[in-house]
Amino acid sequence: MNNTYEVMVIGVGQNNFTSISEITDNKITPWVKDINNNDIWNSWEAINRDLYFISKEGEYSGKENLTQEFDEYLIRNKVNNLLNQ
Repeated sequence: MNNTYEVMVIGVGQNNFTSISEITDNKITPWVKDINNNDIWNSWEAINRDLYFISKEGEYSGKENLTQEFDEYLIRNKVNNLLNQ
């Protein structure tokens, strides 16, 4: 049995003085950088290393911060629940 899952990951850099190349050099994960017109970081109340969970329908499903310790089981569970919707 071959299970194929579609999971997409994208990084969103804060609108600050850090250049996008400092974030993306030698990485394969796609990144974008917030701009004043969008102000995503403020409207989503994001902080550095937040991991957001978005359903297939594009609906917010929760977030976890990865700066300190985090519950890997909880994160796997959230991803699996979203995949099985």
